[in-house]
Amino acid sequence: MLAVRPVEALRKRGRKPKGDGPARVVPVRLDDTLLEALDAQAEREHSSRSDVIRAAIRAYVA
Repeated sequence: MLAVRPVEALRKRGRKPKGDGPARVVPVRLDDTLLEALDAQAEREHSSRSDVIRAAIRAYVA
C-alpha cells in the first residue's frame, strides 16, 4: 500500500538553495589545465567544483 504524503512535505524535498532563489545550470567548457586547477582548489577547500566556481564568480563581480 502506498503512503500518502501531504503536498507541503513533498515540497521540502530536494536540494537546498545555495543563493537567493532557484539555481540555473550554466554549462561551461574548461581546458584540462584549468579543470585540474579547479579540482585541486576544491580539494584544498574540501568543497565541490560548483562551490569553488560560485565563490570565484561572487568575488569577481563583487
